[in-house]
Amino acid sequence: MSPMQTNAIALRQVTLFAGLNDAALAALASRLRVRSFRRGEILFNKDDPGTSLFLVKAGRIKISVFSSEGKEAVFNVHGPGDVFGELALLDGAARSATATALEPSRLLTLDRAAFVTFLREQPDAALALLSDLAARVRRLSSQVEDLMFLDIPGRLARTLLRLGDEYGRKSTRGVEIDLQITQAELGGMVGATRVSVNRLLHWFAERGFIAIDDRRIVLLRPEALQARIIG
Repeated sequence: MSPMQTNAIALRQVTLFAGLNDAALAALASRLRVRSFRRGEILFNKDDPGTSLFLVKAGRIKISVFSSEGKEAVFNVHGPGDVFGELALLDGAARSATATALEPSRLLTLDRAAFVTFLREQPDAALALLSDLAARVRRLSSQVEDLMFLDIPGRLARTLLRLGDEYGRKSTRGVEIDLQITQAELGGMVGATRVSVNRLLHWFAERGFIAIDDRRIVLLRPEALQARIIG
């Protein structure tokens, strides 16, 4: 199978591109480039020019921003099949966040000119993109609501459940979150320090809510975490 055919298959699995006919899919696949990143490598920084859209083939990418004091807020983690970076392509503005590889990753990139042409020629894809962006706005709104109304244990419990939904893999013990993430990065997701997250993870583990195996978290009792969110 040629690289272009492989890229076309990858595109077909993404909601944004799933409705394309074979000819349009092949034309778009021919414009993709493959890039590889090491763990910890930055794809782009906040305020960099937005010149490419990214599709994750393998690995995990963290989207975050940093305060002037160096504190990190993590907005999202993208895995295989996810698309990101399209917002800057739509308005031509600078990147709104920093993207960092959480693990060795391979991505497909599409430049702005090709992407804009694609949207003009495929109105159904434009609608799919709007739906995807709306979902992200709702997710950010939910994160803001959590920060305002939940305490830190509640926010951590909700984040662990969300990661279990998105990256969970069922095992005999429970739901293993198939994502290597540091406690500092987890703290960035819930608006807490690494020390607070470390203490709470051990508190959850002592009560049998979770287990921690080699930097991976296993959800043993999701219902107990859900109850902790409520109070």
